[in-house]
Amino acid sequence: MCVFRGRMKKRNVIRAVLLLAVLGGGAAYFARMRKGEAVATTLFVSGTIEVTEVQASFKQPGRLAVRTVDEGVVVTAGQVIAMLDMSDLLIECATRSSEVWAARAALDELEHGSRPQEIEQAKASLALAQAELVQAHADFVRQESLVSQDVVSRSVYDQAKRANDVAEAQVRVAEETLKLLVEGPRIEEIERGRATLATAESALAAVRQRLHDAVLCTSFDGVTLSKSAEPGEYLSAGTPVLALADIGEVWLRAYVDEPDLGRVKLGQSAAVTTDTYPGKVYAGRITFISSEAEFTPKFVQTEKERVKLVYRIKITMPNPHWELKPGMPADARIRLD
Repeated sequence: MCVFRGRMKKRNVIRAVLLLAVLGGGAAYFARMRKGEAVATTLFVSGTIEVTEVQASFKQPGRLAVRTVDEGVVVTAGQVIAMLDMSDLLIECATRSSEVWAARAALDELEHGSRPQEIEQAKASLALAQAELVQAHADFVRQESLVSQDVVSRSVYDQAKRANDVAEAQVRVAEETLKLLVEGPRIEEIERGRATLATAESALAAVRQRLHDAVLCTSFDGVTLSKSAEPGEYLSAGTPVLALADIGEVWLRAYVDEPDLGRVKLGQSAAVTTDTYPGKVYAGRITFISSEAEFTPKFVQTEKERVKLVYRIKITMPNPHWELKPGMPADARIRLD
C-alpha cells in the first residue's frame, strides 16, 4: 500500500514538471510571436535630409551686372536674383522696332492702294500726252503732204514722223500708268510686304525674349545655398550663378536591406525624427524606391554587416517651418501594415 502511494506521488510530480515545462514553452513562444509581430509591422531606417536643389543660370551669355541676393537669403517665387548687362540688347531692340514700323508702313501703303491725287495726276499726264500726240500727228500729216510735192526735204519729214511716234508711245505709257494706279498693287506685292513685316516682328520678338532672359528670377520659395558668380564676370550660357533650394518639402534619403525590400511599398507612411528636435515627429510617405541595388554606403547606419546590397528609398515630408536642413541626419520608422 505504501509502495503504491509512493508511485502515485512520483507520477504526480512528473506530471507537474511536464505541465510547467509546457506552460513555460508556451509563454516563450507567445513572447516570440509578439516580438515577431512588432518587427513585421515596423521597419527602422536612418539617413540624411535632402532637398530639391536648383542651379540658377542664364539661357544666354553676357556680363553679370547685378546679383541681388547672397548666400543664406530667403527668396520668394518670381523674385529677381540677378541681371545681365542689357545695353547692347536695348540698342538692338530699338533697331528692330524701327524695322517693324517701316515694314508696317510699306504694307499699309500697298494694302490701301493709290491715293486719289495720284490717280488724278496720272489722268492729267495722259491728257497732256494725248494733246501732244494730236499736235505731232498734225505736223506729220502736213510734212507728209509737203514732201510728196517736193516742197520740204526728206529729213524734215523723217523728223516729223519720229515726233509723232514718240507722242504715240508717251500716250501708251500714260494710259498704262493710269491703269496700274487704278488697279492698285499686285497681290504678290502685298504678300511680300506681309512676309517682310512678319520677319521684322519675329526679329523684334527674339530681341525682347533675350531681354526677358537677361533677368534671372526664382521659380519657387526657398533659400540660396551658395553663389558661383560675382558682378562683372562674363558668363557663358548655363553657367551657374546661385544654388537655390526648395526646403518647403524635403525628403529623407535612406536605405533598406534586400530582405526587407519586399515589405516596403510606395505610399507607406513613416514617422521621421531628428537629434536636433528630439521628441518631434515629422509625418512622411515613401515616394521613391530604387530599382537598382547598390553596396551599402559608408555613411549608412545599420545593425548588420555593411558589405551587402541595399536599395535606396525616399521618404518625402512637408517642412513648412524650414526646420529640417539639407544634410541633417534623421531616423524613420516605416509602418509596414
